Amino acid sequence: MNRTVPILFLLSALWVSACAPTRPTSTDTVDPVATVRPWSDVETWDVPPMDEMPVPAERDVDHAVPDSLMRSLADRGIAVERAGFRVQVFSSINRRETVETEERLLTWLETLSQEDLRRLGIRGAEDVYNVFASPYYRVRIGNFTTRNRAMALHDALSRTFPNVLVVPDRVRIVR
Repeated sequence: MNRTVPILFLLSALWVSACAPTRPTSTDTVDPVATVRPWSDVETWDVPPMDEMPVPAERDVDHAVPDSLMRSLADRGIAVERAGFRVQVFSSINRRETVETEERLLTWLETLSQEDLRRLGIRGAEDVYNVFASPYYRVRIGNFTTRNRAMALHDALSRTFPNVLVVPDRVRIVR
């Protein structure tokens, strides 16, 4: 117990001295406060006088880029297979009937002009497909990205072929 009293006294003295102010405080004296000055008083920057901007001379630019890239035609002629629509002309389990219907369709296509083919959205006989999915043989035509584009061909074919419908299919689109 003899040793603990001086240690406690020493610790309390240190604590009191740590809490004591370092300078005398009084309300009579005011410390000078540094005045805050705006940057415009301290920094100066003079903009040098400038003449009018010179007009750039027109000149031809010779690119080393192919013309097809400059006109955004880089993927022209590339065939892509994607989900789309075709017009189904016929479906049967009888292969002979399917082949006969395909021949009638090809004959009908020969009667159309190039303008009619373009208006209907087809290129001709190359867009005719004879598809077999067990047990049915199907005759389909066209490569359309939307159902609405296939409807013009559907309407034209419905006059000659009674049971045409627009069906979803994997189509080949040439860009």
